[in-house]
Amino acid sequence: MIEFAKWDMRRELAHIWQICFDEPKRFPNYFLNNCFRPENCLVYTVGGHAAACLYMLPAMLASGGGDLQAHYIFAAGTLPEMRGRGYMSELLAAAASAGAERGDMYSAVLPSQKSLYRFYEKSGYKSFFKVRTLTVRRDKMEQTACHAQGKMFNVICGSHSLNSLRRLCLVPNTGSLMWSDAMFSFCTGMGKIYGEKLICVKSGDNTAYAVCSAAGGGSCLISEAMADSTEAASLLWAAVLNKTNAENYMFRLPADSMIFPGNGELSVFGMIKPLCGINSFKFTPNRPYLGLGLD
Repeated sequence: MIEFAKWDMRRELAHIWQICFDEPKRFPNYFLNNCFRPENCLVYTVGGHAAACLYMLPAMLASGGGDLQAHYIFAAGTLPEMRGRGYMSELLAAAASAGAERGDMYSAVLPSQKSLYRFYEKSGYKSFFKVRTLTVRRDKMEQTACHAQGKMFNVICGSHSLNSLRRLCLVPNTGSLMWSDAMFSFCTGMGKIYGEKLICVKSGDNTAYAVCSAAGGGSCLISEAMADSTEAASLLWAAVLNKTNAENYMFRLPADSMIFPGNGELSVFGMIKPLCGINSFKFTPNRPYLGLGLD
């Protein structure tokens, strides 16, 4: 039976998370204590117990003429002994119906593995979001970094300020996934639980930020970086070099980001499914970006 979650299901939901993603309790606990809402979680129960679940996090798609209501499928998982019975496919269908009923026009998802793209295709999702990836050596970062005097280095910026910067940087990439300020704050907070660092700088009225984490092998993953000027970006690299000790920096960037323009490879990074009987997009997508996908 499929139903919306209840508050007293959180112990079972945490168990599904731990088993499916092989993570300690502190990760699901942080999510369930800070982001969980029963109306955003669908559960497949068998014999009165949770066998599978998914979360429909409220989001938006930037259409160029205003935001379109959407949701982001997150932490979809089925207990190993319950797999192969179609429970997740039924949950995805239920999520599409529930989303459409509450006014969501699109459902977005970032499959955790390449092999899962085919699985989501069977539920009506199509490859949609793009990411530009590149690796920059530390010596190249040092050449680009700016250590100018009088600049605000490694500052604390509020979620509204950073989310506004993110929205500004993604204007060229119509169809990009947008978060509310509250969800932006949660996403970066959740990242810290996983060991990510949010590094922010200011140069006059210009701002830049990067989300960084250790990637092993002497590398640092910069899973998101936004800057509204080349000067702010150069200052950001100085802050990143100061806060991390890596030989290589692996970037995930929007296709049209001003950061290291013209470099890297463009690839698929996420899927979308129109809801509400929509057969085509109400806008013209332009290499849309997902980012901060809690992957």
